[in-house]
Amino acid sequence: MICVYICLADLNLTQLTKMKPLISLCIALMPCLAFSQASVYANVDVLRTHIYNGIDDDLKQGKWERRTYRFADLSAKEISKLMHSGRVYTDWAQWELYLNAIFQRIVPPQLANDSLLHAYILADGSFNAFMTPSGSMFINVGVLAQIDDEATLASIMAHELAHYYLKHSLERFIKSESGDFRTLFYDFGANERFSIQNENEADSLATIWLEQSGYALDGMRKSQEISLQLENQLISRLKDKWELKETSHPGASKRLERFNTYAQKTQVDSIGKPFLVSKMLFGRLKKQCKGEVLKNLLATYKYDDCIEKAFKYHLYDPNNPEYVYYIVEAIRKMCYLDPTKWKENFITYRYYNSSEVGNFKVKKLMEENIFTEFRPDLLLITEDEENTIPTMFYWEDSPKFITNEQAFLFYYQVGLALGNNEVILSNALSVTHDKDARNELLRNYLSKSPIDYPEYADALLNGYIWNDLRSRTLTVMNDFDVVIKQGDEKISIPATLEDSLFIRSKVRNILGPFEDKKLLFMQDIRAKSIDEYRFLSEMEIFSLIRLISNSNKTELHILEPGYWSIFMKYGVNEIEFLNVGYFESRSSEKTKEAYEEVLKMSFEEVFDQEKRVRDLQVLVGSVREKEGCLMKFPYVRSYSLPSKNDVHKDFIEYLQAHFYNKEKMEKKADGIYKSYYN
Repeated sequence: MICVYICLADLNLTQLTKMKPLISLCIALMPCLAFSQASVYANVDVLRTHIYNGIDDDLKQGKWERRTYRFADLSAKEISKLMHSGRVYTDWAQWELYLNAIFQRIVPPQLANDSLLHAYILADGSFNAFMTPSGSMFINVGVLAQIDDEATLASIMAHELAHYYLKHSLERFIKSESGDFRTLFYDFGANERFSIQNENEADSLATIWLEQSGYALDGMRKSQEISLQLENQLISRLKDKWELKETSHPGASKRLERFNTYAQKTQVDSIGKPFLVSKMLFGRLKKQCKGEVLKNLLATYKYDDCIEKAFKYHLYDPNNPEYVYYIVEAIRKMCYLDPTKWKENFITYRYYNSSEVGNFKVKKLMEENIFTEFRPDLLLITEDEENTIPTMFYWEDSPKFITNEQAFLFYYQVGLALGNNEVILSNALSVTHDKDARNELLRNYLSKSPIDYPEYADALLNGYIWNDLRSRTLTVMNDFDVVIKQGDEKISIPATLEDSLFIRSKVRNILGPFEDKKLLFMQDIRAKSIDEYRFLSEMEIFSLIRLISNSNKTELHILEPGYWSIFMKYGVNEIEFLNVGYFESRSSEKTKEAYEEVLKMSFEEVFDQEKRVRDLQVLVGSVREKEGCLMKFPYVRSYSLPSKNDVHKDFIEYLQAHFYNKEKMEKKADGIYKSYYN
């Protein structure tokens, strides 16, 4: 596939148009090819071998032979887990093709033979990208929705590729001399100066590669200006901070200053082009990613960020009903959890103004509304973007709205005018104390077509929202980790097909006595429907996170109507996600061979071991549609299994006891909930 990417990257827009039949064929074949590539890039054995072989031989000497192998193993498992998480758009074949056409433009000759270099799009609304030690690059949809040209994307890719080429993740691992690699991609270690040096080195090398690629070097400036905007925006939300401490990255202003110094010497404005593959495709991708950003932010309960992003997108495309819907729905959900926010100022309520009083700097919450003064910094609007806003009339006349409640009602009317029927349901669900008013809106919603939730709205209107849900639980087996602890090191054994079958038989035996439980496996759901897998993954995250509600009472189907449809599909009123970790302790080992021997063990072989110290960790997160009960219930416990007993039997009995105890704890918590609100 790399040869296809290179060919596409060498074509201009006119040539791309002439070759439309060939490109259409490539895109038609991409789902199969992408699936094949995703399978390879998610295979732990392939990834581990590739990463380990890429480490210099002089680093594999003595005690570092095992440590570098461990680095490769843990990196491979993190990457595989991400690829199987449902967060990677492996079903965006045409955009993956386009993204890699850009990527190949900035790959230098010294990496031309790296067979696993590949770029993916990640379902994350934040502005971030990273590259793994295997050669897989991940670009958040939040990046693609924010930038304006391929050159800016290429500069970001080049920076991450430089980290990969310079083996910075391995250097950090060696520098820390730590075996704990849980924070591989998110926390770059304790040595701050070393980390900042990495970033500066990556910037310098990326600038060279970007210049060689033919892309405009100005893309580097644009990406760093966005980083500076994001940094300033974050500071304006913090009550007692005027700058951010440099940790893993140098300050955005310093990075921009370094680039500007270089630019003055090289006259970057005359170097390169903003687009080399397709301006048209970039525009289409950016538009699609905007919708995905809003979907992701809403699904991950980042309602404030969703409102701000949707409002910014609306300013540039005021007739797009999707952006209006996300403003309305995000306000509704935010205020459902905290009704006091209805009266707070739209967007500005969480920002601070800075001022100086004598020799002191002070911050005070903004009292102004969003239309008092145009604040591009709050909405991450660049100077170039500011000159193209078609909706500056918002700031020219008297404010159309000030508070969140007023914004909700205003955009509800706009949504109606644009033909978005879902804002009617949003309005209905915002009415919590006037049943007649809510029902009128529900009848109005049901009279429209098309609508997303007709069955739900009908059930809510006619008062049988809980009646059609059977008193059963869907138990979804998600993670099962078998871990050997050699001294302080934990080695997770990758599951083979035989291991998966072994665990499935165990879990079925565990749930045998529970007639009200229906068992499914996440792996099967993913193979059948990636969309349902993603939705259930979101539900699991919701079941485990700490979501604070200041409302008198919260009900799951009001917060998220889509969840109700899943309960109906499976005929249950509770969905619980089961995650199990089985740990066996052994004496410390120092050799790479001992590490490899553990990886070769089967799950059944581990269970058959005698007289071992064993621990069981169980995490269950439940999402519930039960009238007058808690809408979610996380439950976690750790157990020490008797070393002399039959572990096969103990494993089943301990997990069965776990479920019985969980049921008791749920009933107790529900009783407290009912007595408090009744």
